[in-house]
Amino acid sequence: MEKHPESATWRDWMRGELEAEPQREVGRHLLTCRACRRAVAVLAGFAPHPAGADAYEMPMRRAGLSVAKAARNLEAARVQAGCELAGFPIATNTPQLTWARAEAFLAEARGFRRIDAELAKLVALMAETLARSLDPTDFPLGSLAQLQADCGVEVANAMRIAGDLAEAEKAFARAALAVAELTDELIAADRGSHRAEDYAAFLISSRRYEEAAALLEDLTQSYLERSDCHAAGRTLVRRGLVDIYRHESYNASRFLSRGFSLLDHAQEPELALAALHNLIGTCSDLGAPEGAARLLKRARPLYENLGGPLDLLKAQWLEGKIAAKRRSWFSAEAIFGKLRGAYRERELPFHEALVTLDLAVVWLAQGRHHEIFAAVEQMLATFRALHIAPEALAALTLLHEAAAREAATLTLIEEAAGRLEPIAGRKK
Repeated sequence: MEKHPESATWRDWMRGELEAEPQREVGRHLLTCRACRRAVAVLAGFAPHPAGADAYEMPMRRAGLSVAKAARNLEAARVQAGCELAGFPIATNTPQLTWARAEAFLAEARGFRRIDAELAKLVALMAETLARSLDPTDFPLGSLAQLQADCGVEVANAMRIAGDLAEAEKAFARAALAVAELTDELIAADRGSHRAEDYAAFLISSRRYEEAAALLEDLTQSYLERSDCHAAGRTLVRRGLVDIYRHESYNASRFLSRGFSLLDHAQEPELALAALHNLIGTCSDLGAPEGAARLLKRARPLYENLGGPLDLLKAQWLEGKIAAKRRSWFSAEAIFGKLRGAYRERELPFHEALVTLDLAVVWLAQGRHHEIFAAVEQMLATFRALHIAPEALAALTLLHEAAAREAATLTLIEEAAGRLEPIAGRKK
C-alpha cells in the first residue's frame, strides 16, 4: 500500500470490518509509515496532528468518530466485566467484553499476588488465556500485544512468588514475544519499564544478581532521563537489595541512600520504609552499630505510623542484629528468641529460619554448636516437607553436618541465609 488509506478504508479498519488481507495491508502500512502512526496517535490524543489538516482532516474525523464509539463500547464492557466478577449474570460475548474480562482478571491477579500466590497464578492464567483468544485486528495497532504482555508478566510474577521459577521464565518469554514486533512508538514507555522491573525481581529470585544489577541500572538511567525521580528511586532501592543478597554492604548502602532520597514517600510509603530499614541494617553490618541504633531510634515513629505488625517485627529484628554487632549476646539471644516465636505463630517458616540463622551467629560466637545443630535439624525437616529449592536445602545440610562436627562457620551460616532470603522475600 503506497498511498495513505482512503477515508472509507480508515473507517472500516478502525471498525475491524475489512477483509483479512486488506486489514493486514493497512497494518503493514502503519508499521512503515511514520505519518500514519502519528496520525493514529492523534486520534488517541497522544500527539498533535503531524501531517496538516489538508491531508487527514476528513478521513481522520470519520475514523475518530469510530474510535470514540469503540472507546465507549470498551468502557461499557469494563463495567459489565466488573459486574460479572461481582456475581451478576454473564453477558453475550464480544471482543470488547473479552478484553474487559482479561483486564479485570489481570487486576484481580495483582491484588492476590501477595495474599495467595496459587490463586493469583490461576487468575493470571485466565487473563492471559482470554487476551490470547482475541484477534489483533479488532483493536488499535499494538494495543492487544501490550495487554497480552501484561498478562504474561503477571503470570510470571505469580509463578515466581509460588516458587516455580522455570514456569515464570517461560511466561516472561511469552510476554516478550507478544511485543517483539512492535516499534518503540507503539510500546508505552511506562508499561515497558514496569514489565522490566518485574523481570528484574525474577532475576533476583533466581540469584542471577549480575543480570539484575545491570537491568536495574539501565532502568534507573531511563527513569532519570524521563525525569521520573520516584521510579528511579525505586529501582535504586532494588539495586541496593541485590548487593545485600551478595553481602556487599558498602555498595548496598550507597544505592539505598540515593534511592531513599529520590523516593516520593507519600506515593509508596511501604517502599520508603523498606529502604530505610535496609539502610539501617547495612549500617550495622558495616561495623557501625551505634550509628545504626541512633537511626533506628529516629525511624521508630515511621515503623509505627507507616508499617504494619510485620514491619514492627522487622524493627525488633534490627535491634537484635545491632545487639549482636555490639556483642551483647544475652540481649541479642532474647530478641531473636522472641522473634522466632512471633514468626512461628504467623506461620512464616522462612522468616523464622532467617532469624534462627542470626541466632546461630550468636551461638557460634559462644561455641554452642549443639544449639546450632538442633535448630538446623528442625529447619531441614520443615523445608524438606515444603519442597524448597535444592540449593537452599544443600546449604542447610552443609551447615547441619558442620555443626554436628562442631565445625560450623560464619561463612556457612551466611551462605544458608543467602539461599533463603530470596525465598522469604517472595513469601512475605
